[in-house]
Amino acid sequence: METTVFKEREVVALLKQMVEVRMHAQLPDKPGEADRIALMAARFSDTSLPKYEIVDPKTKKRIDVFYGADPVGNRFKAFLEKNLQAR
Repeated sequence: METTVFKEREVVALLKQMVEVRMHAQLPDKPGEADRIALMAARFSDTSLPKYEIVDPKTKKRIDVFYGADPVGNRFKAFLEKNLQAR
């Protein structure tokens, strides 16, 4: 999605209204990566990738989570729009 959907003009405009924080977690085949997988499991109760989380910057509480890839981008755009409107 980063090479396709994230570069779409509409998605770029939506993401500019948010603050991006990234956590890259891969399969635990290198030292330290097992810790990131454990953190993902604790935070999301799920280790599937990718996942995108909307967090309230004041309370640090999770507002919504988008699980999985969306090659076309329609579901992801709707996810962003819904959460921006809810603010």
